[in-house]
Amino acid sequence: MIRRDFADAVKAADKKDPSSVRQSVAYQALQKIAEFYNSDTELKELSSKERLQKRQEVIKPMVEEFFALVKQQVSDCTVPPKSKTGQGLIRSGCYET
Repeated sequence: MIRRDFADAVKAADKKDPSSVRQSVAYQALQKIAEFYNSDTELKELSSKERLQKRQEVIKPMVEEFFALVKQQVSDCTVPPKSKTGQGLIRSGCYET
């Protein structure tokens, strides 16, 4: 659900300027989400105990970095809250534990 908001924002972005798309908050959020999905996929051959340990070591810092980005963007009010990116940021904040 969160990923979809960011993906929709990237799809709606001006494709004439790919560098501005890559610099967008939505694109950066998608990249961070992809990092932890990819890292988690690499762990699927491990036992559940080893997978948990690696998730704590490798993926947890990535997730914390993602939520730091979210908090920074929300506190800076750099994105309109009703935009797809803004909705993704707001929803993301609800999932932090």
